[in-house]
Amino acid sequence: MNAKNLTNFQLSFPKISKVFLLLKYSFIQ
Repeated sequence: MNAKNLTNFQLSFPKISKVFLLLKYSFIQ
């Protein structure tokens, strides 16, 4: 893994966790 791929992963990770949180809340309701 080079630095560019690592920063891209770090930038995309919050979006992925946001989607998981939205799914969690939709299942709870």
